[in-house]
Amino acid sequence: KAKLQQSIGTQSAAILWLVQKQFYIVDETRSSGAVLYGDLGMTPPNLVSDITAEQKATWSPVSLEKLAGLNADHIFLVNSDKTTETLDSPIWKNLPAVKAGHVYEMPSTSSWLYSGYEAGGQIMDDTLKMLVK
Repeated sequence: KAKLQQSIGTQSAAILWLVQKQFYIVDETRSSGAVLYGDLGMTPPNLVSDITAEQKATWSPVSLEKLAGLNADHIFLVNSDKTTETLDSPIWKNLPAVKAGHVYEMPSTSSWLYSGYEAGGQIMDDTLKMLVK
């Protein structure tokens, strides 16, 4: 946590899962969200609190229109889609994190979809590897 804060300060990050052309955003208190926001102290962006307050789900669906309002410094993307069609959309390409090159794509087999001790450790390792310079 200290290494991460020393490297990026209070920057925000969102965790998105793309499956069948649908984006889902992770809740602050579950799976990779609990690790990123709770254990590592990263700031959840506006959309995380807004969407998860409305839907009360571990992974809440988010439309492209709502995604356009995502103001995150970094995006961790778990990509389960076989095509890049959704990622070619102008809405996706205009997100601040995408424009800045701060999107970190994780395979669907990664620990980012799970909870538990081992998954949490792998999420922490991935985060530090990608964000601490």
